[in-house]
Amino acid sequence: MKFPRRVRLFTGQLDVAPIASLFFLLLTLLLLQTHLVPPPGVRIDLPRVALPNLPATSNPWLAVAVDQVGRTYFENQVVTPGELRGNLANRVRKAGEPVSLLIQADRAAAQEVVMQLYALAREAGVEEVVVATRPPLVGPGSDSTRP
Repeated sequence: MKFPRRVRLFTGQLDVAPIASLFFLLLTLLLLQTHLVPPPGVRIDLPRVALPNLPATSNPWLAVAVDQVGRTYFENQVVTPGELRGNLANRVRKAGEPVSLLIQADRAAAQEVVMQLYALAREAGVEEVVVATRPPLVGPGSDSTRP
């Protein structure tokens, strides 16, 4: 039994408007997708300070972050001061050379927490402790406290 064919090959002119509209729709969805998912991590708002160019260190460095409420993060994990002291001491021992510590403290974090981290790092054998800042939005001499 032979069935009749109703399908014919397209021989007309191809219209670009529907293809262009699909392209722009996909482009719009792709651009919006990046804003729909929040980036992972903890937001740290570093203080804005105009500092002169400081000499760089050649030592290997470790980073510790402190958020607004004073939680301490080391290697993307929340740590207590005791755990941090042990982790830093282990890292200093394994490095076999002087190690620097970079403290990334939020501008709203208590100064006491930052100073405790400094003392804890020195106890663990860290040679140099540096506090991270961001450059001001405008030049020196103007009000750099505004975000």
